[in-house]
Amino acid sequence: MVIDVNFDSVILAIVVLNSGLIKLKRFRTPPREILTHNIWIERIQKRYSKSWSFAWSIKRFIKKHSERIGNIFLGLYSQGEDLIAELVAKHSSSIVLEDLVN
Repeated sequence: MVIDVNFDSVILAIVVLNSGLIKLKRFRTPPREILTHNIWIERIQKRYSKSWSFAWSIKRFIKKHSERIGNIFLGLYSQGEDLIAELVAKHSSSIVLEDLVN
C-alpha cells in the first residue's frame, strides 16, 4: 500500500503482488477550511497577545477552532481506514505494521 499526502489530497494506492493494482482512491483534503480556522486562531492570538491565555472566552474560541481542525483530519483518516478495512476483508488478507523509526 502506498499513501501519498499532499496539500490538497491524500492518495491511497493498494497493490497486491500477484494481481497488481487493486484500488486507487483519492481523498480531497479541505485545505482552505483548515487554513481559515488556523488564520482565525492566529489573528485572535495577535490581537490579544498578552492576555489571550487568561481570558476564558478567547481560550474557548481557540479551543473550538482547534477542535474543528482536528475533526476535519479525523474524518479524512476514518475514510481511509474504512477503505483499508473493506479491502482487507474483501481479499481475506491481513494488515502488518512496520516500525519505520528504527
